Amino acid sequence: MLIPTAEESLLLQCLSTTALLGELSNNNFFNSEYFKQLPFSNEDFKKILVDSGLGNPATMLMMLYALLIVPKERLSGPDYDMFEDYVKSKIYPTIIDLAEKETYSTYAGEESLSKINYFRHLRNAVAHAKCYYFSENQKRYVIFSDSNNNTKECSIKLECCNVGLILMELQKCIMEYYNTKHNC
Repeated sequence: MLIPTAEESLLLQCLSTTALLGELSNNNFFNSEYFKQLPFSNEDFKKILVDSGLGNPATMLMMLYALLIVPKERLSGPDYDMFEDYVKSKIYPTIIDLAEKETYSTYAGEESLSKINYFRHLRNAVAHAKCYYFSENQKRYVIFSDSNNNTKECSIKLECCNVGLILMELQKCIMEYYNTKHNC
């Protein structure tokens, strides 16, 4: 791997940290002997983690922040534009397939699911913590809500497990983008 720029390094660290959290969850880390023996300065935090699990809404929000907002804030204009175009081409078909029928936008030019600027609206919802979690028919959902002074709004409803699929796709796309950019 090439020596990354400072911006790329932060992006790769975000990518690696989200991957670590995913793998810890996939491998049932909270039931491991290591975790059971791990002392916390405040044992209440440990109990909260066990009760909520690694795939909790706060973890999902942090992971989305790391993979959607950090790139926007840290990559330079042309690099970010190239990054966003690349990720959109890979991610949008997945999001469109996974979005629930209640997903909508009143923004100009976004009359159908295929025309919604998912990247912008998800990023805004995550940046402003406008993510609402609830259960319905034995399933867990999240609504990502973005609005422009309450005159225009976008509401993206996804099943929480599908957000996990999108996170995995984002991770893969970011790594592919980095490798493609550097001919790795």
